[in-house]
Amino acid sequence: MSDKKSFIELCLSPMFGSSGSKRVRVIKDIKTNLKYARKYGVPIIATTGATSVHDLRTPYQAFELLRVLGLSDQEAVDAITTSPLEVLRFGKALAEMKLVTEDVMVI
Repeated sequence: MSDKKSFIELCLSPMFGSSGSKRVRVIKDIKTNLKYARKYGVPIIATTGATSVHDLRTPYQAFELLRVLGLSDQEAVDAITTSPLEVLRFGKALAEMKLVTEDVMVI
């Protein structure tokens, strides 16, 4: 895994609003991003890109779509649970000024 606080976002909303060749291109781009995330050990965060309550998806729907896109069960679970939690914890530490550097946190 990467030592840096970097993540790759897989936004699923372009798949919901597209069809035909545009959807094929979106899927190809997602698979390319997935390939590089695996190659460089960068964690993946899956988002719905929801702009309204009608665009929201359940965790199960997101999980199944990620599986169809080629993520393993564990990668899909991490993308919708563990990785976003890491970002929130890191952001909270920054906001509370407990983070001196990327590797040093005041307890």
